Amino acid sequence: MNHLEGNAPANPLVRVVAAISAAVLLAASLFVGAFVFLIVLGIVAVLVLVFAIRFWRFRRQIRAAMEQARAQAEAMQRAAREGRAADPFAGQDPFQPPPRGNVIDGEYRRED
Repeated sequence: MNHLEGNAPANPLVRVVAAISAAVLLAASLFVGAFVFLIVLGIVAVLVLVFAIRFWRFRRQIRAAMEQARAQAEAMQRAAREGRAADPFAGQDPFQPPPRGNVIDGEYRRED
């Protein structure tokens, strides 16, 4: 008696049905796995697209702010060369109070 004969069904019809059902289950699992992979790939593609659009908009906003700051700095330098004071807060909301206080940049030394 072969050691495999004890586990395998004796009826050849049962063997054929088991082989066909195993092949169908294998094909179905591959099919479902492919769909799950495509769904996950689609979700990742959408997330990458959203991130790319947000990053592009952020870079565009930063570039516009830098251009605006550069234009203000050039206007202030031009006004200083011409001998008149430039208003650094021109173009801001007139109903918003201007920032208060002055910032003084400097160095200090600690003497022990």
